[in-house]
Amino acid sequence: MEKLVMPLWRPDDLSGDQFRDALLTVAGDQLAALPAVRVLRLAVVDSAVAGAEGKRMDSFGGLPDAVLSVWLDSVTELASLQVLLDSVALKSAAYLVTESEQIV
Repeated sequence: MEKLVMPLWRPDDLSGDQFRDALLTVAGDQLAALPAVRVLRLAVVDSAVAGAEGKRMDSFGGLPDAVLSVWLDSVTELASLQVLLDSVALKSAAYLVTESEQIV
C-alpha cells in the first residue's frame, strides 16, 4: 500500500465551507469508489477552524486550503484521483510519502 498527501487550493468563488462540501461529495461518492483506494482523510480550512486563522504560519503565502491523504494500492492510480480532484480544486499537488507503523 502507498500513501499520497495532496495539498488542495480552493477556487476564489468558493468559501471554505463550500469547498469542504464539494470535496466531501467527490471523496465520498467518487474517490472512495475507486478500487485502488483504501482510506481517505481530509483536513479543510473551513468555518470550524476559523477562530485559529491568525495562528496559520503563512509567511510564504499560498498555503493550501485542504489536505487530502489517500492510502491506495499503487501510486499508478494517481491519474484517476487527479481527474476527480481537478473538477473541484483550483490547484493541487501530490506527494508520495513513506509511512511506518509499529508492530504491536
